[in-house]
Amino acid sequence: MTENDKILPIVNEQTVDRTTEAIGPVWLRNKTISPVLEAQAPFWFTGAGNALRDHICVSLNNSNERVFVSSSYLSEPSVVQALSSAAERGVRVYVLLDKVGFEEILDNSLASPIHGWALLRERSSRGLDVVLCDWHLPNKWGVVLSCPLDLTLSSANAGWAMELDGEQIDEMQRHVTHEFWSTQGTREVLAAEEVSNPPSIAEPPFVLKPLLNGDLICRTQCSVNGHDASSEDIFRTMKQWGHLSTGAGTQQSVVLKGQLIEVASKAKTTLLSTTEQCQPFTGAYANGNATVLLASGSKTFVAGWDRGSESDWGSLLMLNDQQKAVSEEWIQYHIENAEWIGNDNFKIGDANDEIIWNGRQMTISDEQDVEMGIITLERMPESVEEMQNFQPDFELPSNEFARQCTMRWTVRPPTLESGVTNDPLHTDWERAKQILSERLSALDEVNQPPKIALFGRKIKSLQTKLDQAITDVPGIRTIKALVKMKKDVESLTKDIMANAKAMDDAEIEAELEKAREAQMKAHLADVAKSETRVKQLTKKLKPLQDEHEDLTNQLSKSKKDEEQKRIKTDLETLGRNIAGVESELAAATKESQAEFVFKPPKGNIGSKKSSGHLFVNKKDGQLLPLDVPEEDLPETGKLFISEEQRYLGIEHWSQLDIAKKEAKRLNASIVVVEGQ
Repeated sequence: MTENDKILPIVNEQTVDRTTEAIGPVWLRNKTISPVLEAQAPFWFTGAGNALRDHICVSLNNSNERVFVSSSYLSEPSVVQALSSAAERGVRVYVLLDKVGFEEILDNSLASPIHGWALLRERSSRGLDVVLCDWHLPNKWGVVLSCPLDLTLSSANAGWAMELDGEQIDEMQRHVTHEFWSTQGTREVLAAEEVSNPPSIAEPPFVLKPLLNGDLICRTQCSVNGHDASSEDIFRTMKQWGHLSTGAGTQQSVVLKGQLIEVASKAKTTLLSTTEQCQPFTGAYANGNATVLLASGSKTFVAGWDRGSESDWGSLLMLNDQQKAVSEEWIQYHIENAEWIGNDNFKIGDANDEIIWNGRQMTISDEQDVEMGIITLERMPESVEEMQNFQPDFELPSNEFARQCTMRWTVRPPTLESGVTNDPLHTDWERAKQILSERLSALDEVNQPPKIALFGRKIKSLQTKLDQAITDVPGIRTIKALVKMKKDVESLTKDIMANAKAMDDAEIEAELEKAREAQMKAHLADVAKSETRVKQLTKKLKPLQDEHEDLTNQLSKSKKDEEQKRIKTDLETLGRNIAGVESELAAATKESQAEFVFKPPKGNIGSKKSSGHLFVNKKDGQLLPLDVPEEDLPETGKLFISEEQRYLGIEHWSQLDIAKKEAKRLNASIVVVEGQ
């Protein structure tokens, strides 16, 4: 096995061309925001230039008899001053404001000239945003507005107003008059002393006729069954709008006489002032300054001037030809200068810059990289090539787009974390092998070189078998081989035990023979010494015996008592000496003729050696206390257990073929273990 053969994670990548990828509806960046139009008569717009404010003030200053103002607030100083000037000139001023606007105008010191000179009324709900001047005179003038008459006239760019023609003023006058005089349950101020405590609105000075839609103005609350207004019928039966400007509105429908009319569904081209919460589509344009609500077809209607309307298109005013022409120019200008263009079937390669997709603004880049991390395969691949060729299922990122996307990933085979638990089978086998190794190690200590050359060949033969068994034990992996090794070791144990006993017996016999030889040598030495002593004593005894014989003869011949007494004394002394020598001679003769008798040495000869022979004193001591495992060990790899599932861990591709067969036999899944 080589390092190149090792199973390792593989880093891979795939580059995808996304230029033809369709991502559905998007907004495409067209231009930056276009310049704000201050005026395009008869349309006027709020903003820093104050063209709308100035135009209203000029008209108020030119008023002669009557002025009507309907708004949510009236706090723009120039407008308040123009109204005050008109009141001081004797112009009859009517003002209808929402509750907060009503209270503000009473507290506004700048408006004090109209306190008591104008009829100020509070309305209970939102309503029209209108300014009319001298509507009963030939020089009549009026505008509808989408904004209040407060400081937003100069601080914001979203407001607009449209100047009315005479016929439109006549119809609008009916609506504002009805709204003004039909207000009930709120307060009004007609005299200066009423400013601090405005009284409730008095009864109308005349009976109000029901308010119906006319030829030019169509309001949902004025749509009545049985009355067919021209403006209402034209709007309701319009087949298609050429252009639709919806501003920032989200309500693109209106109900007239129980019929739901979807305004947006009839438009070829739609202009919006914002992309927020607006689904892009082909034919849609977004321009932040396109705040006027216009529906342009064979006739054109403007909406958004009635705050009390139930929907964005709940109140409509039909434009005359001149107004229509200007409105179409205005729409076309904002389409040409649109910041965003809708596309309902967009492909990534179609964009050059920013887009808005699913409400998120993003820039399409040339390239993007996506790290997919580590992907662990569910099964072990057949080869390293299969793993190299693996391509995961992936979704291209939708949080950002690029014309080309490179997906990178690291693929690895089924992998277990390091520290995973070994399968108990390995423990069973390790225990069995340990028992074998311990027995073989003990036998190796016993089977030592002999002191007696006779056993050398036997010891060598047993040692050869012993060394082979010690070498073979670690490689045993099958039950068959283990059982055979167990029998071999038990047989080897028996042989070594028997040989050890035979050697002990031989060594004891040798030691006894050695002792016998030593004793024999000592015996022979003692016999030789005794024989020499016999000779010496025999030689010593003869002169004494001869002398004793001479003295005996002398005694027999002696006649003298003294001489006989002396001789007898000498004979007694000599007899004692002869008896001593004869005694010694008899003892020496006995010793020289003694037979050899072996006397075993005291103590246990061979006891030290015998005590070192293992298993000898045990019944069936050669048998091994070994439990045979239930399964063979895997031929390759190692078994692990994780969450009650069995795994066969391998490290090299060259193990795979064998591992597949073994995994099937062992009911295991093939894996790689981290850190191996």
